[in-house]
Amino acid sequence: MKYLVVLLALIAAAGWYQAWRLHQPLPVDRAATSLAPGQAMPAPTPGPVKEIATPTASTQSANISALAKAAPGFARQQALYRLSADRNGRQLQKMIATTVGLDDSRTRREFLAILYARYADLDPAAALSHLLQLEAPAELRELVQSHFFYWSQNARDDAIAAVATIDNPHLLQAAGDGVVLAHASPDRLISTDLLALLPITYNPGPAVGWYLGAQAAADPEQAMAQALALYDPILQRAAVHAVASTWAMIAPADALAYAASITDSEARWHFEHPVVDRWLIADRDGLIAALKALPNPDQRKRMLSNAFGEIARREPAVALQIVVADPELRDHTSMILAQWAKRDFAGAVTAAEQHLNASELNSALSWMIRNAAENQPQMAMEWARQRDRDDLFLAAFDGALAADAESAVAYLLGLDELPFQAHDWVNHIGSVAAHDPQLALTLLPRVPQQHHRDVLAQVASSMARSSVSDALAWAESLDPEVAESALRNVIHQWSRHNVEAAAAYIENSGRTGLANAILHEYARQDPGRALDWVLAVTPDNNHNLSMVTQQWAHSDPAGAAAFITQRIDEDWAINAASNMVMNWVSSDATAASAWVATLSFDERNKRVFVRAADALVNTLSFDDALAWANTLETGARDTIVSTLSSRGLVETNRAVALANTIQSPQTRYFAFRNIAYRAPRGSDGRMDMNSVRSVLAGAQLPDEQMSQLMQEIETHEKRRYERPR
Repeated sequence: MKYLVVLLALIAAAGWYQAWRLHQPLPVDRAATSLAPGQAMPAPTPGPVKEIATPTASTQSANISALAKAAPGFARQQALYRLSADRNGRQLQKMIATTVGLDDSRTRREFLAILYARYADLDPAAALSHLLQLEAPAELRELVQSHFFYWSQNARDDAIAAVATIDNPHLLQAAGDGVVLAHASPDRLISTDLLALLPITYNPGPAVGWYLGAQAAADPEQAMAQALALYDPILQRAAVHAVASTWAMIAPADALAYAASITDSEARWHFEHPVVDRWLIADRDGLIAALKALPNPDQRKRMLSNAFGEIARREPAVALQIVVADPELRDHTSMILAQWAKRDFAGAVTAAEQHLNASELNSALSWMIRNAAENQPQMAMEWARQRDRDDLFLAAFDGALAADAESAVAYLLGLDELPFQAHDWVNHIGSVAAHDPQLALTLLPRVPQQHHRDVLAQVASSMARSSVSDALAWAESLDPEVAESALRNVIHQWSRHNVEAAAAYIENSGRTGLANAILHEYARQDPGRALDWVLAVTPDNNHNLSMVTQQWAHSDPAGAAAFITQRIDEDWAINAASNMVMNWVSSDATAASAWVATLSFDERNKRVFVRAADALVNTLSFDDALAWANTLETGARDTIVSTLSSRGLVETNRAVALANTIQSPQTRYFAFRNIAYRAPRGSDGRMDMNSVRSVLAGAQLPDEQMSQLMQEIETHEKRRYERPR
């Protein structure tokens, strides 16, 4: 009897699992769904059943047929359990053969589960061997899962060893699911050591998803916490989807509220979609109302887009009718029409022309024609060409490429002239090359000569993704006028997976002008080796050194800064330092400001201090930035203070007082000019010169400089607002 109870729970588990796999609504029964696989179900009280005598081998098949005609229920299951008791393997095989011939699939599945369970009591390995020889009945996956569920509870290691012997991927999945579900527990879920023992080709995602989906019927928040804590993205995705599906059927509003608390964007996406799907089936209007009421605008827009995407796939006319009648929802119009256009382009266009204004129609048509081209590429391109609009034709061409690149290109070659401008054609030839570089080359004669270089460079990139050696040979065979740009793209692609080989090619071929094609990747992998290579190989290396140090600064700004300091007298170092300090301040303002403070302030280094000041005033508080400025020598302090006073970080009066402390007359003048432009403007946007004078009332500028400043501002405003139209 103990085994029978386990078996009945497992039959229920198989039903849950199949429903989850097929994304069908699961039966919401808290008493049933709160049971884990293998957990004892309360045994129903059996009704009266006619006692069936223990059969002989010659009568057991007849009794199976007779029992199949009895009313379904617990009593019939008990009777079959007694009927199969104490049978040997050969007798059970005969009973299974009779059961396989039953017409009713529900009865057949129920009887096979019990009979194979009895067989597994005798010899699980023999039972599995016999089970796998069945002629693929519809119940085979469920039976394999049930078999391994029970087997692994009694002899886990033997069951796992047997899983590894199954060649059929579908049955392998079922066997692994049985093992995993047998060892699931609410507190530990699935142990990592168990998964490590299973075959590497087994995907535990469905089983984990089913298990937590069943747990969600009793405690959805706890089930979601376990799902989000899963270490593997495949497991997490399946579990989140299953929990969301169950939760959305039980309490969709609660599930929707919970979605906002999921911080991981991918996990949130996998949660929100099944919530929308399930709720949409049950109550479309209620879902839309709930989504419109969401307080977070990003979540509201995202989930409404999901909802109307689903409605549009089923009933596009209904979806369009809803959004055009509600100003809050009109943003989803183009997406709905694009979905509609996939199946019925003419109908979608007619609806768009009826319901949209000119601006909305222009936006929607680009989406619609691209989607239509994925199913009917020739029709879409011809329709767009007849409309005589470059943007629509290019959208149709993109969709046609995704559907059938050869057909799309053949259509173009058949036209007397290209239906778009040359520069647009060059931009899109990369899309053709991504599908087939050789196909892209067939279009080269249709491209104006001045654009051949750009086209060949894009083809080179695509060729290099498949074969660097073939791409190199092809690029080297080109005319020297276009070969260099093609080679640059080949080498750039090469450097992504073998930068040392790409560097050796440049060095051995003497093509040092192509060095910058690999420097970003080289510096990212090993900045020290990249610097040595630049200094040894490239003759004009200032620009290249700057590229390497800028990339180096992303991973190790302190190391890059130390190298720059050694060569700070060189022009390239000043450029590199001023660019580097911007990124460094955002990651470590203290270290960056300390390094800047070690530099001497002169006209060459002034640019570094200006860039540092720009970055620091956006990172540090005003008082911290001022405190740092006060530790610097006079010229550097003036530069920082000028930046601080002109950024609007402080009240105007304090900004003026701060600018008055600047010792350099020129720097002080520029600081006051920037402060002046913060003066209030009139309703027409022009500066009010009286307001400017009021703002600068406390400015300590000589009269001559003040007059010059006012005249400069007034002249600037006149040029800005009174220039000829």
